[in-house]
Amino acid sequence: MPQAPRYCVSANPSKAGRLLFQLSATAIEEAMGIPWNEIRHPYLVVFEEMNAAGNHFHRRKRELICVARGTVRVTLEDLQTRHQEVIVLSTDPTLGVALGIAVPLGIAHAVTPLTPDATLLVFATAPAREPDDDFTYAVSAPR
Repeated sequence: MPQAPRYCVSANPSKAGRLLFQLSATAIEEAMGIPWNEIRHPYLVVFEEMNAAGNHFHRRKRELICVARGTVRVTLEDLQTRHQEVIVLSTDPTLGVALGIAVPLGIAHAVTPLTPDATLLVFATAPAREPDDDFTYAVSAPR
């Protein structure tokens, strides 16, 4: 079974037939390393036609990317070393993977849907597409 990434939010199957996602303020604070009251911009990303999202990095904005439905591949790339890490996030409990990951500052990221119903819930410290902190960076295909 794959290991969950270091910063993740986990699923808790509480009742038969559904999953309860534990997105407590404490869990989000721990994952992002900042107080809950600094996370002012939650938003949804609904993928169309299996197009990738991201391919950028931030110097100030912090993000916790959670999968709300389906399965996605998150590719992280260190701008200095070009080292990559690929993480699968999914609501499918049979995969045994995490539901979310906190993206460190200065790390380029791209999210690719692996299922047609893939939807993200992003918790961020700034609005989506903040013009002075949304730097385009073509994250290369996973190696």
